[in-house]
Amino acid sequence: PGRGPPPPQPRPPPPPPAAPPGRGRQRAARTKPGAAATGQARRRRIRAGIGTVTESLRAWTWDRAGRITIVMELNRLYRVAGAAGLACALLLAVNAARRSGALPENDLTHAIAPLAALFGLFALSGLYLWQRAEAGVLGCVGYGLNAAGLAGAFAIEYTLHFVFRYLDDGVVDGLVEGATGIAFRTTALVLITGTVLFGVSSWRARRLPAVAVALYVAGMVPGSLRNAVPEPVYLGGLLVAAVGVGWLGWTLIGRSAAAQRDPLPA
Repeated sequence: PGRGPPPPQPRPPPPPPAAPPGRGRQRAARTKPGAAATGQARRRRIRAGIGTVTESLRAWTWDRAGRITIVMELNRLYRVAGAAGLACALLLAVNAARRSGALPENDLTHAIAPLAALFGLFALSGLYLWQRAEAGVLGCVGYGLNAAGLAGAFAIEYTLHFVFRYLDDGVVDGLVEGATGIAFRTTALVLITGTVLFGVSSWRARRLPAVAVALYVAGMVPGSLRNAVPEPVYLGGLLVAAVGVGWLGWTLIGRSAAAQRDPLPA
């Protein structure tokens, strides 16, 4: 008796308002910037991988019989031809080093020697295709003679390293002094003529570096004359041609991205 009602208890403070959706994620991203960067990099890699797979599948077509055909697009052909040019340049340098004594003469160095002309033939085809419209008739004639000369050079190199190597010197001399020697000299003349015409047409087309074209022509002329010029001139020509071919091949690879992605016309 005499006591009043107990004083009212203070109410607890209201809970803080809930954060809007996404703000907690932003706060976590601010607290862990490395995790967000890692996630973005991972997503970029996944997208790049999907793009690569998709791009590869685009080169595959199926006909009604279920056969798979790989479509050779222009940009892919230019990359392969450019890589062939780089391989040709490397093999030319190896051949020059072998002839000068810097590299040993063995079965391996003899076996890869003819491949320089073979890779060069494919690289030349890509270079002509890249500038076929601007090169005109002169470019077509130069390409035909240059290609024929490179094909003949491949046959000569094959004969030298896989046939003459195992014959007596007297037999080799007799062959070179006869019809075989005439065929060798004719091939060299065709190769030189085609190289010069292709170089002139490429200079007129102006779709390839002029200095690289000049190095190719200046090197291939003495490089086609094997025994008709002094050995240092011949070896120097091979090295100069290697620089020119490598430069042209690298240019073709770099410019392949600008080529159309449509398949080659039938």
